[in-house]
Amino acid sequence: MKRKLLLSMLLCLVSATLLAGCGRKPATTADGRKKITLGAIYVNDNLKREVADFNKEDKEYQIEILDYSDNMDPVTKLNTDILSGNAPDIIGLQQLTPEQYAGKGMLEDLAPYFEQDEDIAETDLLDSLVNAMKIDGKLYYVASSFEVKTLIAGKETVEDDKDWSFQKMKQLLGTMEADMRALPFDSKSDRFVNLMHFGGGYNEFVDWNDGSCHFDCQEFKDMLEICNGGRDDTAAADIAGEDEMTQLTAMLKNGKILFVPGRITPDQILANRKMLGQDITCLGSYFSFSDTSDVVGIYAKSAVKEGAWRFLKRLISRQYQGKNLLSFWDMPTRKDCIEDYIKTMTAAEGYTDEFGNVITPLSEVECADGNVVKAGPLGAEDVELFQNFLNNTSQIIGYEQQIFAIISEEANHYFNGDKSLEDTVGVIQNRVSNFMNERR
Repeated sequence: MKRKLLLSMLLCLVSATLLAGCGRKPATTADGRKKITLGAIYVNDNLKREVADFNKEDKEYQIEILDYSDNMDPVTKLNTDILSGNAPDIIGLQQLTPEQYAGKGMLEDLAPYFEQDEDIAETDLLDSLVNAMKIDGKLYYVASSFEVKTLIAGKETVEDDKDWSFQKMKQLLGTMEADMRALPFDSKSDRFVNLMHFGGGYNEFVDWNDGSCHFDCQEFKDMLEICNGGRDDTAAADIAGEDEMTQLTAMLKNGKILFVPGRITPDQILANRKMLGQDITCLGSYFSFSDTSDVVGIYAKSAVKEGAWRFLKRLISRQYQGKNLLSFWDMPTRKDCIEDYIKTMTAAEGYTDEFGNVITPLSEVECADGNVVKAGPLGAEDVELFQNFLNNTSQIIGYEQQIFAIISEEANHYFNGDKSLEDTVGVIQNRVSNFMNERR
């Protein structure tokens, strides 16, 4: 009887230990504080400064940065550490797929932290972005900034984005005259990269929730056929000379280039309208996180979750996003800071905001062809247009290095004429499916 009682108590103790962090004990620093590790593929200057401020202010915890960019293959190294149970306490998720880790129980559900925190709430963040970030209805990570990607067309080319698809794009390209291009840089590889990064990519063909993929569908075949129609005699973006850029500017103005990959920001709405010389249509819109955005989650088996949350909430605070408003490459994720961001482009007079940012009225914008053109402050109609884009965006462009590599490798066999379209999508479907099953 005593042995059974002792065994039962031991099992309860083991279970409690697992729930508290699988037995991981927090390391301590020289001054006795608990150490938090923060690992990321890229650690930007804003994040480094915030870590330094945290370490100066917090008496109980200290953060140590693990910069994975020092590794030969930082994505694989960080991914391996996470899946092997050697993850940092705070995980930088740029270039990773949070759905993989959430499904394996590697990321902490942040809902209880938001609910118990008096300083910050989930509703402080942009609703459409939060909804897109949720995995099975739960929020496992946060971000300090984001961007919205799209393919832009002039309204004379595409009147609206209703029922837009790769099939419709393929049909439109079928009517293209010989002196026209689909994209500014229009080789097969340029089309492939731009459709993957600005046109939705493989996101719509992968479902990490149930581990399925469907690259053998007609929509993906249409995308590959579009890419295969690229012209490899056009200059590449990284080697285009001055003459080529001058030619591109003229082609854009004359409607000889049908689509422009771009970001949806208030000033870029103006820039693209001026560059194309007409109103624009955005064909799809997708949230995305650049390497300069702080995209972070808490390792579910961390022994310092409370301290990790103390730092995470700083990255989505009004103070952090407000003071870095002008240094973000992307847009802030807080609703109030988005309002501040829009105000910087609608202001008719200069001002200094509450964080010391010196704001000057918008007077010029840089276009995708590299030209800088004059532009006045944003008007009410464009503000409404921009806000509608944000509110109606519902997907995040995913990026998983290995999936992208598989698709790229097999697609090139098709582009080179070594494999048929059917064989190509069959191999991609099989390889990605096997990869996803291995990661589940």
